[in-house]
Amino acid sequence: MKFTVAIPTYKRPEYLKRAVESVLAQSFLPDELLLVSRLDDEPTNEAIQGIIAKNTGPVIIRKCHVAEPGFLPPVRKAIESAQGDVLVLLDDDAEAHPDWLQRISVYYHDSKIGGVGGRYINYFSGILQHYPPVEIVAKLYWYGRSVGNMYCDCTFLEPIEADFLIGGNLSYRLEVLRKSLPDARLGNNVAFHWEMDVGQQVKHHGFQILFDPAIQVDHHTAPREIHGMRTVNYEGTYWSNYNYAYLMRKHLSPLGFAAYLIYSFLLGGSGSPGLAYVIYAIARGRPIQWRNFVLASLRGRLDGVRA
Repeated sequence: MKFTVAIPTYKRPEYLKRAVESVLAQSFLPDELLLVSRLDDEPTNEAIQGIIAKNTGPVIIRKCHVAEPGFLPPVRKAIESAQGDVLVLLDDDAEAHPDWLQRISVYYHDSKIGGVGGRYINYFSGILQHYPPVEIVAKLYWYGRSVGNMYCDCTFLEPIEADFLIGGNLSYRLEVLRKSLPDARLGNNVAFHWEMDVGQQVKHHGFQILFDPAIQVDHHTAPREIHGMRTVNYEGTYWSNYNYAYLMRKHLSPLGFAAYLIYSFLLGGSGSPGLAYVIYAIARGRPIQWRNFVLASLRGRLDGVRA
């Protein structure tokens, strides 16, 4: 079985070099390393040329380009161009632990496993971020509530079945991934929740997905070119809720989707407040920016349902 590691990258050549070094230092080396960049990103393309020129090891390093903006075009290009049996995605601002690919590879001896992923260990300005240990990760409930938590410490050590994986530390069999492409209709360049779309499609094709907390990458949280990824704002809130509602309509059962509508519009969550939050905000005299946040959430959800 052959493994392709792909790193989509944009305007972060120094981060990219560290990510590449971590892949080439793996205890189990991939057969191919695919670097996907934008045609107009000259500094990154120069860095990729230098990486390929210096490569003297057994890993084949290839480059490919996309012209379109946004995160999904390079992901879809990687899926199209990979020559292995399994595609593994790594963010350009991440650094894989030395046993990362070894731990991923062992699960693919089981033909029922379609996807494998693990934890994202966050660093902000070089400082390790600590989060309370969690019991539930990578879960989508029948009524549309989801729990990610893949950046947290876990209360368990063994792998568990997952409903989706985090985008910077995931792998899928290419045979099913090419039938489960991230939906190009997801709005905004960030394409919030595309990982959930892929995970649900893979499960619909009859494969299992595993989350193993021992499969780890360090995420060095580079600056983002796209609004809404690092801080809460109107545009990011709108598109996050739009995409989420769109995907719930796409993947939930009719009963589940009806329950999602009731749950999300009445209650919602911290990033997608419902009417109960509006009442609470008014009662507490919250400032106008919080009201705009609520309006962005509700409008995005409504437009996503319509879409």
